[in-house]
Amino acid sequence: MPKNPSFQDVNDLFNRFHGEIEALIMDMLGDKVSYNLLNCVFEDLDETQEDFNNQLATLYGKDGENNG
Repeated sequence: MPKNPSFQDVNDLFNRFHGEIEALIMDMLGDKVSYNLLNCVFEDLDETQEDFNNQLATLYGKDGENNG
């Protein structure tokens, strides 16, 4: 990762992380817990991703323009 990562670098890294976490959860819990519980977990992850994207937009600007 570069010393001053771009908006796209940070966003891509988080999206890969988010996808890997979802895959791990499905591998570990997919057939062991109820659909409703799994759905709640994924809703929480999606809310976290939305919060992250909002914070990223605050840091870099809506168009990915670095404000710092």
